[in-house]
Amino acid sequence: LEEWRGVDIPNGPEIDDWFGRPTVAIQREYVDPAGKLVWLAMFGSHGPQSYHLFEHTPASCYPLSGWAMTAEDRDSIPIGRGAIHAQRGFAQNGIQRLVVLYWYLWDNPQRNPDNGVLSIRISAPVVESDDATLQLLKERFIPLLFTDVIPWHRFG
Repeated sequence: LEEWRGVDIPNGPEIDDWFGRPTVAIQREYVDPAGKLVWLAMFGSHGPQSYHLFEHTPASCYPLSGWAMTAEDRDSIPIGRGAIHAQRGFAQNGIQRLVVLYWYLWDNPQRNPDNGVLSIRISAPVVESDDATLQLLKERFIPLLFTDVIPWHRFG
C-alpha cells in the first residue's frame, strides 16, 4: 500500500473459536517509513456463523485482553463520492493507548448476515495524540484500501 509495508499476522486457533471458523480471516501489520504502525483485521462469514462477527467488537473483546475502552462513538471517513460510516473507539492498557475504527461490509443490500458479511477493524497505537492517530488512519491509511464508496440507500 504505497509507502506502507505490510506483513501477515498468523491466525491462531482462537480465531476459529471466536468467529466460528470464518470464511475470511486476514490479519496484517503495516508500518510506514516513519515507523508508525497500523493493524488491519478482516473476518467474514455467511450463514449462521456470520452472527459471531457481531459478538466480537472492540467493546467486548479488548477488555478480555486487558484493554479498557475509554470512549466509543461513530465516525465518518470521507472516501471518493461518499463516506464509510464506522464505529470509533479509544482503548487504554496502562500507559498504552489505541485508536480503533471498525465497520461491516455486506454482500447484499438487504444486509442479511446469512448471505455474507465482512467485519473490518483498523487500529493503531497512539504515539503523539488520539487526534493525530485518528487522522493518520482516516487520511493516510484507509483511503489506500478503499478508494470510493458507491452511494445507495437501504430503504426506499
